[in-house]
Amino acid sequence: MSFKDCRLYKIFDELRATVTSKDRMKEVIRVPLYSNALFLMGASVFSSLIGFVFWLVAARFYPDEAVGLASALISAMGLVVSFSKLGLELGLVRYLRRYSEDPKAIINTVFTVGLLASVAAALIFVAGLDLWSPALLFIRENPLYLTAFIFFCAVLSLNTFSDHSFVASRRSGFVVASGLIFGVLKVIFAIVLASFLTSFSIFASWGIGMTAALIISIFVFLPIAQRGYRFAITIRKKVLSDMLGYSFANYLSVLLWGAPALIFPLMVVNLLGAEANAYFYIGWAVSNVIVMIPISVTTSLLAEGSFDEANLKTHILRSLKIIFLLLVPAVVAVLLLADKLLWLFGTQYSASATELVRIMTLGVLPLAVNILYLNIKRVQKDLKMIVGMPAFIAVISIVLALILLTQIGFNGIGIAWLAAHCCCAAAIVVNWLWRWRKRNN
Repeated sequence: MSFKDCRLYKIFDELRATVTSKDRMKEVIRVPLYSNALFLMGASVFSSLIGFVFWLVAARFYPDEAVGLASALISAMGLVVSFSKLGLELGLVRYLRRYSEDPKAIINTVFTVGLLASVAAALIFVAGLDLWSPALLFIRENPLYLTAFIFFCAVLSLNTFSDHSFVASRRSGFVVASGLIFGVLKVIFAIVLASFLTSFSIFASWGIGMTAALIISIFVFLPIAQRGYRFAITIRKKVLSDMLGYSFANYLSVLLWGAPALIFPLMVVNLLGAEANAYFYIGWAVSNVIVMIPISVTTSLLAEGSFDEANLKTHILRSLKIIFLLLVPAVVAVLLLADKLLWLFGTQYSASATELVRIMTLGVLPLAVNILYLNIKRVQKDLKMIVGMPAFIAVISIVLALILLTQIGFNGIGIAWLAAHCCCAAAIVVNWLWRWRKRNN
């Protein structure tokens, strides 16, 4: 068989023909999988660019120690919300179509349960700061900081559910709009509050922008995406019983998948100090810009697969094509420009975190394989694999990071994260090849 006859060449040739033809590009945009994915990527691009500006402002206007503590505080908020979502955001995407005649029943139930769970998780986190993050004890000692932290945890939780409501409704353009509002406002408030020069000023800027975006999403955008929707505190037992098993499996999955990224900054700030965490967190943020490509595409795959499960194979092939087209050049660009991107934050950031960015960027390639496989299993409701695969990645990356962090610094975290995703992706590819060979023999 010649190279021109192989599957990879055909995919590449089709991609080349598509990007060089206006008519074919128009046809691509009309495909819900692609349009949804492009909107999600647009939201991630806006979020990443504005996030880049936000941390650039923070690095220029605030001391390095304040940036380090603020980044740890934002990571802590993300960790709290990850524990409190209960997998309901993915349950919402998977089951919203079942409640198409009364969408407010499932949306408001998810909002209400998520709100209560986020407040409870925030209170538990704050109560145990002595145990898991002594560096953040200052938020418990100030009533204003304490109230703001709990409130912003609840806001972040509701924002997550709101965005997934738009994805499930196949109206991801509203995710872009909401993210743009959040991003612009957090940058503005970071500058306005810079005179206080505290880590909580950075955190408050983040929270104020997020709150404004949530209000507009719930009271303006959602009634458009789901005609007749009105926010109300509601809990429908039938909705919860329908989603319980699937949502809990995804709760464990999301928790395990996201735990390393949220735990790593806390490890660095407690073991290496706030200044080191500033360099680590900015390096991590820069390298994660391109992660939005596979995540956006596979999230769209989950929505489309849930809406049209009969054509799942077609959706998978389309997802592979768009990931292949966008991710490879993005990885090459970041590898070449890593030091220059970090230089914008300051020479010390470039000197300290360039190697980390390059290690993490290489890890996006196996991550793309892993997240694609995970979302295929979510469509298929394979609960064992939904939990098992992220658990494998989390255990390997965290244990290896603990070993390497004290030996070679925070670059060891990048190596641990890369190794975990490579091991998992290799197992998936070998399994795919074995099954393909079995079918063709």
